Amino acid sequence: MCGINGIVDLNNTFSQNEIEKIITNFNSTLIHRGPDDNGIKIINNVAMGHTRLSIIDLSVNGKQPMYSKKDDVVISYNGEIYNFNTLRKEYLKNYNFASNSDTEVILNLYSELGIKTLIEKINGMYAFSLYDVKKNKIYLSRDKVGKKPLYYYIENDYIIWSSELKTFKASPIKEKLKVSDQAIRNYFDVGYIPSPLSIFQNVYK
Repeated sequence: MCGINGIVDLNNTFSQNEIEKIITNFNSTLIHRGPDDNGIKIINNVAMGHTRLSIIDLSVNGKQPMYSKKDDVVISYNGEIYNFNTLRKEYLKNYNFASNSDTEVILNLYSELGIKTLIEKINGMYAFSLYDVKKNKIYLSRDKVGKKPLYYYIENDYIIWSSELKTFKASPIKEKLKVSDQAIRNYFDVGYIPSPLSIFQNVYK
């Protein structure tokens, strides 16, 4: 279990130092998910955080957020890809890997195959955020069953995501958070809050 989080400052409201403080706070809300290490990556107005529970590759080479050698793709990932060794052998024979992690396989598979084929090929339980710097696109993805959590918020000023809702209470939108009446009704109807709703208005899963 790891923790992923991030923010896009759409209107460049914050300085680089302020963005770093925000992601540091995000990581602190998820430290129980990843007590072994944590990391931050900031590119332009996009910041990504990660708290790491080291499982597959215990070395520093598995540190996240992980970025490509050209620094043009960045990933923050939580989960386990069961077929990553098979995919590595099939599609990435010529890559010079720095780690034995499934994270690096996902990162390079995206560069090789694109997001759609990547999602089709990987088999596992996962949630990840991936930023393609050249395309200036962010992808948020969760496994089909939803075993790994992923919450997100999008509006005019920010895009924010995290593995847990408590991160949003440490974010620039903390004063905007309100309980969703629809989520409450659904909870009492079926005993849980179904996707894409969360307990907070405008925060989805």
